[in-house]
Amino acid sequence: EDHCRLVTWCVQPDELGDEPRKEAQDYFDVVLDEDTWNMEHIQLSLQSPAFEGLKIGVHEKRIYYLEQSLDQMIGQDKIPAELQVPPVLEKYIVHTAQDV
Repeated sequence: EDHCRLVTWCVQPDELGDEPRKEAQDYFDVVLDEDTWNMEHIQLSLQSPAFEGLKIGVHEKRIYYLEQSLDQMIGQDKIPAELQVPPVLEKYIVHTAQDV
């Protein structure tokens, strides 16, 4: 189809309550406005015959790593194979003595 749906959510500690802090919300609004403006352009790019797949920027690797870590915490055996995040970021992870 030629449309998409943008879903957003916020995660914060329980002690902060259900509403995001004002400074976090203000920042999120700026980022969301940028993403919303880009949606039409992104959708057109995805429909291009030249599109070969997504490439993520360095900052997106943090999001990918979070999703990969969540899979590990949940347990790979509990996640359907088609929903698992493949562990492709190992070469970017720096282990410290604290990790050992």
